Amino acid sequence: MKTLDHYLDRAREVSGFPSDRALARALPAQAATVNHWRTKRSLPSDELMCKLARFGGEDETAALVHLNCWRATGHAAELYIELAKRVSAAAIIAGLSFGIFAPSPAEASTRISERPVSAQTVYIMENMMGSIP
Repeated sequence: MKTLDHYLDRAREVSGFPSDRALARALPAQAATVNHWRTKRSLPSDELMCKLARFGGEDETAALVHLNCWRATGHAAELYIELAKRVSAAAIIAGLSFGIFAPSPAEASTRISERPVSAQTVYIMENMMGSIP
């Protein structure tokens, strides 16, 4: 399971924040608050956890499940850990399914170029391939 430090480090790395202080300003939160997260004295709110996940390119749903794993105690903690495993497994399955069933960019280009294109047609692959002729 991912840790809070993982989310803090990813947010800084992906979003280019040079320090925890810069990350705190962007959230917005006090620098001391982020320091408390680093030293395990407190945990972020749900909203700030979602922002951390977004800044780090992480799944917000999984981040909230992890946050509740860290907050919970006793039997509830065990259930949240099980939920975290299920969310991770579902994400892996969804990723594999998309990879298996989605056409390659070359196949999508061929399929698109064989069909007449109307002004109202939207192609998902357009974002990956650029403008469609």
